[in-house]
Amino acid sequence: MSPIFVDYSNTHVLIAGCSEYYDEPALLPLQNVKAGVQQFHKMLLDQQVLGIPNENISLSLNESKKQIIRKLNQLVDLASKQAHTIIIYFAGYGVVSQENNKFYLVAADTGLRFLEDEGISIQSIKEKLAKAKAGKKVLILDALYRQVNGGQSFQINAFSEFEYFDDVYIFTNSVDNVASFHDYYNPERPTFLTEKIIQAIYQGKNNDNPFLSTSEISSLVDSLFQSENLSPMPKSYGQSRTRDILFCKNSAFDSNIEQSDSEEDMAWVKAQQENNAFAYDDYIDKFPKGKYVPLAIENLKRIEEDDESWLKARRKNLLFSYREYLYNYPNGVHYEEALKRIKEIKINARKTKFHEDLTQALEDTKNKIFEHTEKTEKDESIQKKNRQKLDMDLIESFIRNEKKIAPSTQLNVSNEDLSLPAVSETEEIITESWAKLLVKQKNLPKAMDAYKKLAIKFPEKEKYYLAKANELKALN
Repeated sequence: MSPIFVDYSNTHVLIAGCSEYYDEPALLPLQNVKAGVQQFHKMLLDQQVLGIPNENISLSLNESKKQIIRKLNQLVDLASKQAHTIIIYFAGYGVVSQENNKFYLVAADTGLRFLEDEGISIQSIKEKLAKAKAGKKVLILDALYRQVNGGQSFQINAFSEFEYFDDVYIFTNSVDNVASFHDYYNPERPTFLTEKIIQAIYQGKNNDNPFLSTSEISSLVDSLFQSENLSPMPKSYGQSRTRDILFCKNSAFDSNIEQSDSEEDMAWVKAQQENNAFAYDDYIDKFPKGKYVPLAIENLKRIEEDDESWLKARRKNLLFSYREYLYNYPNGVHYEEALKRIKEIKINARKTKFHEDLTQALEDTKNKIFEHTEKTEKDESIQKKNRQKLDMDLIESFIRNEKKIAPSTQLNVSNEDLSLPAVSETEEIITESWAKLLVKQKNLPKAMDAYKKLAIKFPEKEKYYLAKANELKALN
């Protein structure tokens, strides 16, 4: 696998350290941490070895968990492209929880009694780095391991968490059930891992490569620990591709090598920076027998496989096909576009579902309105028929029970007393309509009698019916 070049202008760094612990008297201050943070920051700015822009570096010294996590989130958001690099450095205490046997970094406000809530878990850092879009990620944990378990003995396996970081290279000294050491009486001296990393970078390696990879720095740090008999020995974790990240300039590089070799090295670095088929092919054209040709051919093959997988995903244009591409090529050339396609598919799917739901809701509403209207019309039709039947029954009853009345051509006016006589029970059906019919037939005596009976039958309309009877009496 070919080395991966770190573009310092696209490198974003978080330097975090805790030397004082406000809420935990059991943890002694670590003034060496403050010295390490300051010297590590100074080294990153040094153009001789790295030269990372200061605006790309976020510092956090003796801050709370909330403040550190906020800066970590900002770092992940800033390194939003595949060409970006993330470097996270932490110095301070690391503690294994007796509750869940997990490893936690201690912030300035962390209390050991509430470690699981107030500490920064390695798992949370892992999850944030997994979501980061940066193509290159380096994690340096100079965590002075401290086991706090009330004197109990239990199996330590918390450090296995470091083995499952995807696409992240890790330097750490917290790998054994042994506390890390520091020069307590010399607070201007960094903690040992930080000190040896800085020494290794400035020392460099005597070879023909103008840059040092992460694995080469790790090897140099190991040698420095062994030469000074320091413990515990640091350890590094990472996949093959992360072990070859070109982390810094090689201070021991011989600048007097032949010009042709120097030109080839620079051309190779440029090809890695561009990291596309055209760049590698240009390198091969310029140096057909160059020392990096096998690596260039390997990268061309990888990019072609990447492109072929991407074309298959595009042809299917399904959520699963793009997810499959991202799984197979987590650092692929088309990583950003795959994420964009996934987002578009989700948005379109939600719009389609909303439209379908809205259409169904409108259809259901129309059906309910139609059913209600149909039922209302049916009920009104039944009521109308019932009223018509009742009217017909009344008329038929009147015809059956009333003798036919011959129309009179002359009004027989009598001096009959119109005062209300006692009305005997009768089976005749007496209605106002019937009384009006008698008036039309000129049968005034019968009509007057009907109104009197109505006045008795309906006391609330007594005055009205008696007035009608008196009118007929005046005409009789």
